[in-house]
Amino acid sequence: MQIFFIIVISCFLGIALFNLLSVICSALSGKQTLAAYKIQHSKQEQSSVFDKVQTAVAVWISKMPIKPLIDKIQPLLEYDKKHRTAEEYLAGCLLKMVFIVLLGLIGGFVVPPLLLVCIFAPAAIYYDEYCQLKNLNEKKREAIEKDLPSFVSAVLVSLSSDRDIVRMILNYIPYAAFELKKELQITVSDMQSGNYERALIRLDQRVCSSHMSAVVRGLIGISRGNDERTYFQLLAHSIRQAELTRQKQKALKVKPKFMIAAGILLLSCLLLIFGVLLIDLSAKSKELFG
Repeated sequence: MQIFFIIVISCFLGIALFNLLSVICSALSGKQTLAAYKIQHSKQEQSSVFDKVQTAVAVWISKMPIKPLIDKIQPLLEYDKKHRTAEEYLAGCLLKMVFIVLLGLIGGFVVPPLLLVCIFAPAAIYYDEYCQLKNLNEKKREAIEKDLPSFVSAVLVSLSSDRDIVRMILNYIPYAAFELKKELQITVSDMQSGNYERALIRLDQRVCSSHMSAVVRGLIGISRGNDERTYFQLLAHSIRQAELTRQKQKALKVKPKFMIAAGILLLSCLLLIFGVLLIDLSAKSKELFG
């Protein structure tokens, strides 16, 4: 009995320590680890037959009069690791819907309530896929906004001696994070092959961030010959304040998880202490009354 009690308390203590360390160290959860494994092995698991069917369906979708929907989805696919077009994305969703609807029809002959799957599955699949892409795009946007203060500071330093926007961006690209570096490289290519203002406006449209919009307005002012040093000084201060606010909001979201993990750890320690006292008292009571 004593050994069993010690084993149970040790298990609780180990789970509490694991949860606490995972919160502090931002360790990957089981679902995140499984998702990372699937991403690494997706190329090996993909069937060539499925790719051909998806391509054929994508070609068929491209001929349909749904250009507003495609224009709405395409910006969300800018950071998709699968590098899909809007037509390929819609084809994949359509194939999933057809597969689940067929399963619902087949299961409906055995269990009639399963026919409801045919009604709700298409909308649920599209909403889930859309939310995944939107969340991915938001994460990339946050990464770009996190790197914007250093970019604004670099522009502000360059303004004292130079007003060439392309040179400013090229000088900063080696020090930029991956997401912002990618966008700046695309923007520099657009500038070198076309109009500066149009290239900057396209940058703003790709990122869809209020902070990036403010930076783009300042860069457009520089390209027009305006003195934007005061503007960028105020902008740098406002972006830093916004970043601090965002970090505080993240900390507030983590706090409940930390408190739960700390509570489990405290409860496990108390159980361990009282368990040891109980075992000790039971052993001494046998000596006294035995």
